[in-house]
Amino acid sequence: MNNEMVKVEDCGETWVTCPACGKPVMKAAYALADEPCEHCDKMVTAFAMKNFALAIAHDKSDKLPIVKRVRLYVRKIADMAC
Repeated sequence: MNNEMVKVEDCGETWVTCPACGKPVMKAAYALADEPCEHCDKMVTAFAMKNFALAIAHDKSDKLPIVKRVRLYVRKIADMAC
């Protein structure tokens, strides 16, 4: 998968909120996108599916590709669960 941003807004019930300030960033049935938070000026990597949302706040200067950023955090979450 290349670093294309894919998002489908306003067709699902899953809200993605900014982990830095808690304000809603987007609503999506499916999303894998970098979205700016209009409230705190952070970038939010949003990964959402029906009934599941993962949001990662990062600085706009962070150039890590979306998929690598999501995989890194999924690995960190899995390590914490073990």
